[in-house]
Amino acid sequence: MQYLIDGHNLIAKMSDIDLADPDDEAQLVLRLRSWTAASRKRRVTVYFDGGLPGGPAHDLSGARLKVIFASAGRSADDLILHQIRRVNNPPEFTVVSSDREILDAAEKLKMPTIDSEDFAERLEEEAARRAEAERAPSEPSTAKDEPTLSEEEVALWLDLFGPEPEIPQRPRRKRPRKPDTPSPQKGAEKSERRPVRDPRELKDSGESLTEEEVAQWMEMFGPEPDTPEEAERRDEVREAAKEVRRRRRERRRQKRTPPRPADEIKESGAALTEDEVEEWLDIFADPDDD
Repeated sequence: MQYLIDGHNLIAKMSDIDLADPDDEAQLVLRLRSWTAASRKRRVTVYFDGGLPGGPAHDLSGARLKVIFASAGRSADDLILHQIRRVNNPPEFTVVSSDREILDAAEKLKMPTIDSEDFAERLEEEAARRAEAERAPSEPSTAKDEPTLSEEEVALWLDLFGPEPEIPQRPRRKRPRKPDTPSPQKGAEKSERRPVRDPRELKDSGESLTEEEVAQWMEMFGPEPDTPEEAERRDEVREAAKEVRRRRRERRRQKRTPPRPADEIKESGAALTEDEVEEWLDIFADPDDD
């Protein structure tokens, strides 16, 4: 919103600024500058009488505040009336004055108006609020107490939305444990063991391994491998399982409809039937697959 203000008319309504003050215009400009700084939407043009040589006062004006003095032979009222008639969008301007001629000209164009006395009260109230805020000691802001729910309300929310979902936690990676350092006693026991005899010596003598020798062989080479009988039995079971799968595939193949030639399927554009899919898989599948 842009404001067109009758400067001396407004000063006459201020309680803390007097027209007899030598710097009454500067005092009002400072007050208006603080008022416009409170909102980016406020833009002000204030008009004063008696300026020499007249025109915009660049030393008093700012980014959103423009100060204009009427030159000799003209008045601030003349400048305001001239500006009112030049406005293309009257609803976006507000005239601040108590002069009846200015207010009537604005109202004819449906331009908002504010009486100087009412506007002066707004300036003084806003200045008082800013001064009070500056005098108030700065206290750390405390968060407002959050409202607590009753047991009935908690039960109702749980019925509507269910319990709070648990957040899955990433499994922790286990670090490999360092091998334990053998104690002096364990080292002493190992040093007291007799060395393992050579297998050729055992074969020639026909003697069996002692319990101590068996334990040492297990430490060096791991558990005893399968016996030849167990390995042969395992191979027999595998071959029997392969034969069962082969017979099963053969029975399924006998029940199927023979697949159509590939050329016929390609020309017709039809999809393969389930029997044809199974047949092609049997033709190209690995015979050792399950």
